[in-house]
Amino acid sequence: MKKNLTPYIEYFAESTTACLVTMVQGNILALGLIFTPILANVVKVPMTYLVPSVLSMAVFGAFGLTGDLSRPIADLIFSVIGWLFKRLDYSVPAAVIGILLGGKLLGVLTGRAKS
Repeated sequence: MKKNLTPYIEYFAESTTACLVTMVQGNILALGLIFTPILANVVKVPMTYLVPSVLSMAVFGAFGLTGDLSRPIADLIFSVIGWLFKRLDYSVPAAVIGILLGGKLLGVLTGRAKS
């Protein structure tokens, strides 16, 4: 046996916290499986009700995190950008991937160019 490694069974025998966490996770999973058909009814809600409610919760949540208006303004800006992408038939997932990975690709390319 390697040093400083506790076998899985012995860890659970010695740690009551790990057992408690496992039981809580199991209960959450069971509740999730029970309420999945009920929560799936969100799909039936018309978009005219769903979009404003989700957007308002996102704005209130962003304001609640920091207490200033910088995050809700950023939400508004990115919402307008997303709306323009949809309106002009741009691929939103491709744009998001490009924005997220573009900086890393630039770093890789400029790093190779320097060496």
